[in-house]
Amino acid sequence: IMYFKKSYLNPTRNLQLLEKRKELLSWILIGIYVLLLTEGILRKWIFPVLTEGILRKWIFPGYGRALFFIRDPFVIWAYWLGIRLNLWSRPHPFYLAGLSLGVIGLILALYESFFGEISPMIIFYGLRNYFLYIPLPFLMERVLSKEQVDKVAKWTLLFSIPVAPLCFLQSISPGDSPINAGFAQDPELAYKNLGVYGEISRAHGTFTQAGGQALFIASCLSFFIFLLFKNKNQKFLQGYLTWIVGCAVLVNILVSGSRTAFFMCFIVLIGSLIAGLKS
Repeated sequence: IMYFKKSYLNPTRNLQLLEKRKELLSWILIGIYVLLLTEGILRKWIFPVLTEGILRKWIFPGYGRALFFIRDPFVIWAYWLGIRLNLWSRPHPFYLAGLSLGVIGLILALYESFFGEISPMIIFYGLRNYFLYIPLPFLMERVLSKEQVDKVAKWTLLFSIPVAPLCFLQSISPGDSPINAGFAQDPELAYKNLGVYGEISRAHGTFTQAGGQALFIASCLSFFIFLLFKNKNQKFLQGYLTWIVGCAVLVNILVSGSRTAFFMCFIVLIGSLIAGLKS
């Protein structure tokens, strides 16, 4: 174990400090995951209500857009703690591949900023969207304990229960209705819905765009399969709750109207089949 404070007189204290840092990091990662699930609620419904009138008009114009970046300081903090705890040694090949793409993207971004006509802010925004979160799952794999993963899976599946009727209502509501576009009165701050076919809207759930909901659905399906194959005494959901969340996951898939969600669920099923054959 690497000690970061130059004090070797009390190794037990150093070890306790490292354990506390790792525990802090695990809770930061769980907090980031919660923000990923609820950020759409904050941006789409809650904060537009709180910032109506004076707040929206003068003090916090466009506040919903700023909330898009609410997770980023916690993500950077988590990466910094990962470096302090020496958790990036022996990186996974997929992580190295993603890091290589990030380096290539950075080089191209610098070239465009010097020789192209693209704004540096747009380049920074693109790099953030595509590459900032690549290391996060690999860090979570090294930090979160089995019990913490079970809790994340449990609450994600429980969260899918209220999301299912929400998505159903979104799919049958007009794209410009508050349940789809949010409460913002400014058309530029309202969230657009591309729709599926005719009057059927594309369900975004608690997210502000379909991509987030597609990832959520795939996560729910993988957690549900994970639950089904656990030993009976190790299941984090028992009895009727198992089938309620199963129905909720199915409803979320069916009303999503997203080819991305269907494709990701197909990948989850193939991966689960391969894992089952190897176990």
